Amino acid sequence: NNLFFKNLDCTGGVTLRLESGNETTAVSLLKIDQIFGRNIISRFAQAALQLQPHTDDHGVIDVRNITAIDSEFAVKIDPGFLNARDRMNGRTETGSFDSASIIRNVTATTTEADTSIRRQFLRFLPCQFRPEVKALDINPSNIVIIGKAIAPAINTAAYKLVDAATLTYSNDPADFTPDDGHYKINFTDAHITPNGFLFFVPNVIKFETDDYENCDPAIDPTLGFDLFFPNGTRNTPHSVAGSDPADGSNPIDPTLSIADNLANTSSRFEFYPNPASNVLNIKNQEPITVTLYSINGNLINSYNLEKNTDNTILISDLNKGVYILKATSKNATSTNLFVKN
Repeated sequence: NNLFFKNLDCTGGVTLRLESGNETTAVSLLKIDQIFGRNIISRFAQAALQLQPHTDDHGVIDVRNITAIDSEFAVKIDPGFLNARDRMNGRTETGSFDSASIIRNVTATTTEADTSIRRQFLRFLPCQFRPEVKALDINPSNIVIIGKAIAPAINTAAYKLVDAATLTYSNDPADFTPDDGHYKINFTDAHITPNGFLFFVPNVIKFETDDYENCDPAIDPTLGFDLFFPNGTRNTPHSVAGSDPADGSNPIDPTLSIADNLANTSSRFEFYPNPASNVLNIKNQEPITVTLYSINGNLINSYNLEKNTDNTILISDLNKGVYILKATSKNATSTNLFVKN
């Protein structure tokens, strides 16, 4: 109770993980309550913030100014759960966090650099990145998967499957029960600023059906394992994976391979030199908006550039370090790192 976490910056794992429970008795003795967090940062990690109630109905948390860089998620909100020992000890409620809990000012940035992801979330990774997934054998029972950032946030706790036949979900707390693990806090898509994610990736993955099942190939067969789908969540293919809307907003050309699509997207935008001291030279094949961010995802400046022009961006006033350069056109987004020296 009454703890304040500030300026936590972590590489790997979860920076601020709020998970607690009681496996030994039928009555809860301790609960998480009045937990405050400010300036929570993750790099190449699972998440900056994770909520996972276990058996107990916890109190209020208030976490703001969350930054994730090339992390699986920035925010991960898990449903409550019970294990076999809990049930043996008479526990019946799965756990939750108070509805007055607040999460604000989340910035998630992907530079398309490699990061570690867990097998159970691999199915949420867009098709374009499947060929780049790699597996590292640590020991026979533990496979580390190297992939890309999946989405800014995942919150399956706030959405309950109420009709399996029609795959209908409810976000209404009136439909939640103490033993189903679902709860709702004060956090929505509007509280997230995404940088570098493909245009169709949602700010928040909300449903077990928000996966991509029609990828071709579904996974590189050399990995030696299939995608993990929990029982009952196999469904019709994701509505946008591999599609090509009539309005042309999807940069995926279904006549090209995944690798060719990636090459086609990256060839529309070039910048040099890297590292750079005074100026960055930009070449682009279509009108683009170039946005410059700090490595922590903070906006520095934005530039609108015309088609087929040689442009320069002055960077002499920047401090030395690593920066994020995001180029956005009507049909594609490219995110890159550059070094100011």
